[in-house]
Amino acid sequence: MRKHYDIIVVGAGSAALLFLNFLKEHFDVAVFEEQSGIGMKRHCTGIVSHRVLNIIGKAARKSVVNKFKRLCIMTETGAKVEIIPSNPVYVLDRIRYLKELFYNVRDKFEFYFDHRVMSIGTLKPCIRLDNGKIVYGNIIVNAEGAIHRIRRQMFKNDRKKAGVYGIQMDCVGKTQHVDEFTVVFSDNYAKGFFGWVVPLDEKHVRIGIGGENISLNTLNSFISFLCAKGIVHVEEKGKPFGGIVLKTPPRWRDHYERVVMIGDAALHVKPLTGGGLYVHALFGRKLANIINAKFEDVEYLFSKYEEETLKLRLRLKIQGLLSQVFHELTLKEKEDVLKSIGENVEIKYVDYDYHEKLLKNVILERPRSILNILNTVLSTKNIKNLVYGLKVFLQ
Repeated sequence: MRKHYDIIVVGAGSAALLFLNFLKEHFDVAVFEEQSGIGMKRHCTGIVSHRVLNIIGKAARKSVVNKFKRLCIMTETGAKVEIIPSNPVYVLDRIRYLKELFYNVRDKFEFYFDHRVMSIGTLKPCIRLDNGKIVYGNIIVNAEGAIHRIRRQMFKNDRKKAGVYGIQMDCVGKTQHVDEFTVVFSDNYAKGFFGWVVPLDEKHVRIGIGGENISLNTLNSFISFLCAKGIVHVEEKGKPFGGIVLKTPPRWRDHYERVVMIGDAALHVKPLTGGGLYVHALFGRKLANIINAKFEDVEYLFSKYEEETLKLRLRLKIQGLLSQVFHELTLKEKEDVLKSIGENVEIKYVDYDYHEKLLKNVILERPRSILNILNTVLSTKNIKNLVYGLKVFLQ
């Protein structure tokens, strides 16, 4: 380990590895990861669009577990809408995916596992490790994940609550359609509750939940509900795993001095679902390409990075507004929204990544429904949620 590197990366998760896969290997790079290896903790469902396979290539394609043609969005009372994406959606083996990304770069850059970064210095870019060592770099890339320990050190006025906790488990069991996954909303289990049912193959299914103050008991109750409704048949439950599901869009700017944040550390997610793998790829590729072209001028490259990700940030912030309003609706209001769209109907040619386009689809295909939706969401309480969402939008 040297005292100085061109680039220091904090964390070796999805965002960091994607960034490194696009970075030219002539840079001196040190990656510090507090876990003992790659993919030690499972926490992601791993659902991605066709775009991830196109951008990442072999690492993503070799990790595909199942392919979906349909998505069912429903409430526990049975109101539902069938979504047919314009392109297939996939679920990845997240651990294999990370390892494949790692195999591509392990011989190009220096990796230090079991090394926890305690803090980051910004005036003279450096990191302080848990063993007391200080390492300097021209650029520091913070990819610490959703824990936001270092992020909060840098942005002391940052939003305190960026997401909710999620728990899931892989079960021996099956669903009615192996090429369809399901999202369920309910008010009975927890505030802001949503659950998912993702077939992995003909004999295995991933079932998960997200919401405030959820627990393993909550997940077990949800599984019992699914079985009683015939949505899934479970023969044997697996070990639970989980993590933070982020629902907040990124800031307009996520760099400070010579430190830049990427991935969950930068809130690079689709706020309506919390999915991050596609967004990680977009931001990571853009940052790497700009560094590849103009590393010697840090001020310029960060300004260029901010400029060239502006459109993407805008789209994610629009999704953030939709997320803030929709997730705070009561179950009855969610049912009214689905019924306004058309109960038990199909919406075709939906873009899985850019959720704001779904609203456009609804307006074009069912223009009368938009008035009913607006009447539902524009209550006094929901306007307050919209105002909060606008505050987040402006940050």
